[in-house]
Amino acid sequence: MATRLGACSQDTACECCAPSSGLQCRTRGGTATVCGYSEFTSASSPPKKYRTITFSGNTLVCTYTSGTCLTTVDSAYSTYSGGRSYDSATCVESSFTDRYTFAGAPGCAATGGSANGSGSTPHGWDAPGGITDTAKTATVWSQDGDGICGAPGSNKKRPTGNVRTQTLTNEDTEQNAIDRLLAGGGGTWGSFTTVGDGTGGTCLATSCCNAKYQARTSLFTFAYQQSEWRVSRSGLRASTNYRVTLTYYRRLYGTSDAWVAYATYDGTASSNASGVMLTTGVAVPITRGYETHANDLILCKMPG
Repeated sequence: MATRLGACSQDTACECCAPSSGLQCRTRGGTATVCGYSEFTSASSPPKKYRTITFSGNTLVCTYTSGTCLTTVDSAYSTYSGGRSYDSATCVESSFTDRYTFAGAPGCAATGGSANGSGSTPHGWDAPGGITDTAKTATVWSQDGDGICGAPGSNKKRPTGNVRTQTLTNEDTEQNAIDRLLAGGGGTWGSFTTVGDGTGGTCLATSCCNAKYQARTSLFTFAYQQSEWRVSRSGLRASTNYRVTLTYYRRLYGTSDAWVAYATYDGTASSNASGVMLTTGVAVPITRGYETHANDLILCKMPG
């Protein structure tokens, strides 16, 4: 088989063109964001967020004198319940249902909101006396409150069994963040541009053929870009099958390391009756922590 560098023509010597012109690329993407409620502790690396937080717990009130809880006031209580959540598609806090039911004792008022209203503080939590963590993990936080309410003097009202628990569920993943990015403005593909030296309307392969996925460390945002390539070529043999090969190069995201060839595309495509080839877009492989670009297109006429 004869080998010819540069542009192919209809002459019989053009069996394999290496390298070949006609590589075009386009990209889409931007900055993706993980959303929701942060972990209660710094347990994860990279840090996680959860789209749902659930509240539970309750408070009873007793008559309190000289450090002793005397009589439980059965009609005085508050219940901590409900929760909040973020919409996975929009990253908007779409549900706000935290509630507590309150029935007061003389001298004790609801805190954090009205009875059956929105508010995240059970009755008695803002009173002096201290709050103790009884359990605290990345997703569960339980506390005991030791507040005192009522008029000054020896006979006061005190919450007993004053427990509040917050629980996180429905982790917002990086894939959730990518889905939101591509469903919004980041999902619009740019135009296919011919790969060249960056002049005359061409683009550099390291830019327009570049797919990238930034690995998060401490942030909740990361860069994500998809790329597609295609062959747009004229001057080929009419109605002819060609072998299409192309090389993928990659390096660690955010570095100036040398590009390393790590994979090859190997397929076939055909020219039409006018000797024109226009293929559909092929996705450039994308790997978390790397940026990858396509280059070095080669077209070879298939035997027969």
